[in-house]
Amino acid sequence: MRIVVAGGGSAGHMAASHMRHHFPEADLVHAYDPRLPAIGVGEGTTPVFTEWAEKVLGWDMAYLTEHCDATPKQGIIFEGWGKAADTYSHYFHATEGTACHLSAERLIRHLSAKSSARIVPEGILEIRSVPPTASVLLANGQTLHADFVLDARGFPQELAERDVPLACVTTGAAWLLRGPVRAPMDRTRAVARPYGWIFVIPLQHDTAYGYVHTPSDRSLAKTDFRAFLAGEDVKPQTTPRWLPFPNFRRRTFFDGVVLSLGNRASFVEPLEATALGLIVLQLRLATFWLLDQKLGLGQANGVAAMNETLASTIDEVASFVGWHYEMGSNYHTPFWARSATAYADWMQQRPETHSARFSAYKARGKAMPRHLAFVGSAAELNAPIASRDTFGGFLDLSFAKVGYGIGAF
Repeated sequence: MRIVVAGGGSAGHMAASHMRHHFPEADLVHAYDPRLPAIGVGEGTTPVFTEWAEKVLGWDMAYLTEHCDATPKQGIIFEGWGKAADTYSHYFHATEGTACHLSAERLIRHLSAKSSARIVPEGILEIRSVPPTASVLLANGQTLHADFVLDARGFPQELAERDVPLACVTTGAAWLLRGPVRAPMDRTRAVARPYGWIFVIPLQHDTAYGYVHTPSDRSLAKTDFRAFLAGEDVKPQTTPRWLPFPNFRRRTFFDGVVLSLGNRASFVEPLEATALGLIVLQLRLATFWLLDQKLGLGQANGVAAMNETLASTIDEVASFVGWHYEMGSNYHTPFWARSATAYADWMQQRPETHSARFSAYKARGKAMPRHLAFVGSAAELNAPIASRDTFGGFLDLSFAKVGYGIGAF
């Protein structure tokens, strides 16, 4: 079996490592243009990623710290969101495991150095899928024939009919830069601002800052970003870089041969650090599919089931992220008003099954104690979890913390 991974960012290198771990006998090819830079900013993760890193790569927290500039992550501190308080917390429960912040650039570099795939350093012109095989057309004129392709080539150039906008999230760009090491180092900060919000991700050797905003507020956000940094006495170590992004998902992720992966498949703004966790979900589904095919257990509805799982999960992530905007912020600006309206419109258009699940999780969260949103550390969380089931990967406890934190309850 030949497996081709297309794309050289975090998703592509994670896919190559994942496929080699689970299918050591496969002819594994990793094709990407090394001249194309990855997005490469500081990243927050959820415990899903660190669990995957240990099981698949054998990398524990000490290893991630040494090689990927990682710091342990207890959760996220929200500053200025909603109407209930100036600050609330979304810490991980002990049963969820540990998470980290890490450097995407160093993660990619280290995965690349450890790769055992056959590397083809060429740009990719097109991927043609004619099940049960596919062809990857390279810039040098060569063609790679494959039994399975993981398409991790990054954001689409522009959204098309094949894509579904996640309209509950109105942001679509970020100003990015790095600053000196700052405390605290065990949590991400998400700071509400007039034109969006700022993430502060602490790494071992520097801090990643990003002002997430709507593209139309590009200049206003840049000016306010400077004001925030000056107010915190941050001396930038890099020139601000502007990155536009779509909040979207594919209508169809998988056709039985080619699976869209990472930012090729979907993107939800980084508020809850779901990107790497969704990549892990996609890779696990790919593993189940390939094992079923190898064992002759493939089912006729398997492709449809995989597409439905990914679509519903990403829609749930989008709804949970969009919910953070429902009650506004300390700033009574057009951005926050638009965001609250967009979230309300999105929820009115959700299928009944989606709305019912969301309402059920909110009700379970509301039944929990209010103080859970305002604890000072993850160690103070001692609430029972009503169910191990999740809504887009988020426990009922997460609904309690966000609901009470923004003043929705």
